Amino acid sequence: MGQVKIFTDGSAVPNPGAGGWCAIVRSEGGAEQVLSGGATYATSYEMEFAPAVAALLLLKEPSSIELTLDNEIVVNGINNGVKDSEKPYLWDAYLAVAKRHKVTAKWLKRNSIEELKQCDKIAREIAKKIAEEVAEKLKNKG
Repeated sequence: MGQVKIFTDGSAVPNPGAGGWCAIVRSEGGAEQVLSGGATYATSYEMEFAPAVAALLLLKEPSSIELTLDNEIVVNGINNGVKDSEKPYLWDAYLAVAKRHKVTAKWLKRNSIEELKQCDKIAREIAKKIAEEVAEKLKNKG
């Protein structure tokens, strides 16, 4: 089982609003991939799950994963197997892709390491870009 480190962050501006997310996936050999995406309307909670799911989908082989993020609720849920009853579809999506891996989640304070800073920056930029695109479309309709 290969070792993989995943760093993630998500953002919604405002919350709920335009959302962005980012994941940095680093394999045992040091190869790194940056994944990102967004949504026109999402909560920050949804955007915290999106990069974890995307990163796990990327992995072809079962792996031992250290998932680092700044959301304590998600970390506690992953490590303690507690699904949030408010958004069960998020947990269901995560559990479906995580079942073949050994995932340990690690909480760190927002922007406390370079990888989380990078993910935060990319997620916020995507959310801002989507918000601007939506505003422009609404402006042109009127």
